[in-house]
Amino acid sequence: MTDETDAIRRTYDKYFQVFQTLRAEAVASFCHVPCLALAPQGVTVMTTAEEVRALFRAMRTALQARGYARSEHGDLQVRRLSDQMALVSTNVVRYATDGEELESFGATYVFRKTDDGWKIAVITIHDPGPV
Repeated sequence: MTDETDAIRRTYDKYFQVFQTLRAEAVASFCHVPCLALAPQGVTVMTTAEEVRALFRAMRTALQARGYARSEHGDLQVRRLSDQMALVSTNVVRYATDGEELESFGATYVFRKTDDGWKIAVITIHDPGPV
């Protein structure tokens, strides 16, 4: 495994930990601007840092309303596409405060290397499956 692949994995793990705090500003710091989110609900294009934060604030509100407590992810697959781009895929399970599963889904990200390190440029939420 290359040092860059390790750096991508570490960045994803930090992002995943911070996401569970539901602190929109902290979560948004892991995202590239512009950023694209694709989910079953639709496509969101974020061209400013405030739009990225707004997306995560909306997610926080929705998750809190459902009693969100924590998430777990499965194996993390990292595929380097170039020196500046990588695909990161995993399966995620979210749990409520009572321990019940809220949802499970697949997540694939496009990471882009910037002067500030690896950032998420595209977030894709999809059916769970082999990664």
